Amino acid sequence: MEINSIETIKADPYESLWSDLGLRESLFLVIIAALVPAFGPVQLYNLYSNPIQIRFGFSNSQALWFDTISSLFYTPLSLLLPYFYEKIGRRPIFLLGTFFGVISSMILFLAEILISIHGPSRFTISLNVIFTVFIGLSYAIGVDYFYILLIADLFPTSAKVTATQAVILIHAIASITVNFGYATFQNFFGAYIYFPFIYSQLFCLFYLYRNLPETRQLPVYQNFEQIRSKAVTRASTRQQSVVERPRFLSVQYGSVSDNNNLNNDRRKFKDNDFLIL
Repeated sequence: MEINSIETIKADPYESLWSDLGLRESLFLVIIAALVPAFGPVQLYNLYSNPIQIRFGFSNSQALWFDTISSLFYTPLSLLLPYFYEKIGRRPIFLLGTFFGVISSMILFLAEILISIHGPSRFTISLNVIFTVFIGLSYAIGVDYFYILLIADLFPTSAKVTATQAVILIHAIASITVNFGYATFQNFFGAYIYFPFIYSQLFCLFYLYRNLPETRQLPVYQNFEQIRSKAVTRASTRQQSVVERPRFLSVQYGSVSDNNNLNNDRRKFKDNDFLIL
């Protein structure tokens, strides 16, 4: 029986991250969490808040003034976010933020249709106010950086760097796609430019509702085993007769190789120095 440390690993870390069911499911969760702000109305608001508000009926000065007032209102709520995460939990707060993204995308779509038919009006200005309120609430409850919190909660120490690099790359690609795509095709597609955002936010909400665990006040090894057990169960329903844990996992995270008993693995994760955050 041999215990191997992380320093002895020479395998490709990305291949190792993808090969294990539990780590792969955790990576999917973090990627979806990163796409919520990157491929949605939050990203649009980051870059195009003033042009959107002016098109919906605000003047330039009104748009700037409204953004300033709303920022002052939501900043104190952001300061209370760590308390809310520990008191209420990660899962309900982030699902709520994703739901706000769905509503915001639909509001943009509706307002764009009304503008194309009747032009800016008081109703489109009201829709813009509601849109800004939902986006501000999304910022306040941490949608922009929730994926970072998930990386800390779901991945053992030896996998955090690799997971962070992969997710930041995907987040950047999605953000750049939205930035250039919206500016290039908005005039051509009109209101239909918001369809991809509506669909992506609905998909993220559905996926996170089905798969996101509550990680509040739980150690990493419990979160990891919770996700891995669900992944194994789903794999079993697809008639995979054998779901074997790859050897790299026991090597990389310092557990005893050639031991496939889940209860023993859990006990070893508790004693593993590499899993202490």
